Amino acid sequence: IVGFVIDMTKQKTAEQELQKANEELLRTNAEKDRFFSIIAHDLRSPIGTLIQTTEILNDEDEELSEEETGKLLNNLGRSAKSAFKLLENLLEWSKMKSGRISFEPAPLQLINVVNDAVRLLHHQADLKQITLKNGVEADLRVVADKNMTSLVVRNLIANSIKFTPEGGNIEI
Repeated sequence: IVGFVIDMTKQKTAEQELQKANEELLRTNAEKDRFFSIIAHDLRSPIGTLIQTTEILNDEDEELSEEETGKLLNNLGRSAKSAFKLLENLLEWSKMKSGRISFEPAPLQLINVVNDAVRLLHHQADLKQITLKNGVEADLRVVADKNMTSLVVRNLIANSIKFTPEGGNIEI
């Protein structure tokens, strides 16, 4: 009788590690896709406003008063700043995911995060005559990563604007 004994422990361990790595890759890829979807959604509004406002300025330049032109230029500036801020957040997220920046939860006043988001998105609300009200208590503090919290709050407000009928009210 001839027999062979083969120790499969190393091969089984390697297969398990490969399976874990594959699952982690799938999870990370899904997370990346969700994040890009959120960013694309958030960028659509300020860039859309930039396009609309420049079209108005181009098409109706001679018919607009100085005051109307000034308001449109202010809207252009706000929309450009909003798009820039969103791109900065995308870069921060990219740094965090690549290990160049860490998740840094810290105490912060939620009212300030909401005020920043309202400032960035109020033009979208104005286009639909929607009133935005920040009802967050001034002394409410949370422990969270500021960039991530800002992204979530902006997304919630942007979705609220999108699904609120014209002339509605949004209270945060």
